[in-house]
Amino acid sequence: MEKLREKLGLSDAIMERSSYLYRKAARAQLIRGRSINGVVGACVYVACREMDATRTIMDISENLQEHRRSIAKNYRMLFQNLRLTVSVPDPIKCIVKIANNLEIPENTKREAINIFDTLKEKKLTAGKKPDAVAATVIYMAGIKTGLNLSQQKISKVYGITGVTIRNRYKEYIQHVKLI
Repeated sequence: MEKLREKLGLSDAIMERSSYLYRKAARAQLIRGRSINGVVGACVYVACREMDATRTIMDISENLQEHRRSIAKNYRMLFQNLRLTVSVPDPIKCIVKIANNLEIPENTKREAINIFDTLKEKKLTAGKKPDAVAATVIYMAGIKTGLNLSQQKISKVYGITGVTIRNRYKEYIQHVKLI
């Protein structure tokens, strides 16, 4: 866990919570027969979600050198057996994170947040993956502000497929004026 903390830049509170979850899973004998890295990754992911730190399963799996599927499977197991309640990540935080990774200008970030607010008012974002919504909104904001930003560039940087961005775009373009 300490190596993962250094690589992802996690706080003491997140590490304490993930350690607590790991001990709780060990006491409930949920670890037996599972990959230790998979369970540790799942505990860290749960702690990050509870503390509103935007870390994806992909971020954790790359730094732990564990398969994403293993971490996701262990996350579901923890969720079911430990009766956890985890909030859905805020897409606005995802928008800011993607925009910072892509080094997008401030006016495009603001436009992306405005587009997101419009979509949220129309209740089009409910039930959608927050990362996919954020990536699509940034793509739309790039079009609106004249920034040359391709779907492929966004998908490479953030791990959302181009198909997902296109599908969300087709769905949202009917409700947002880009010109």
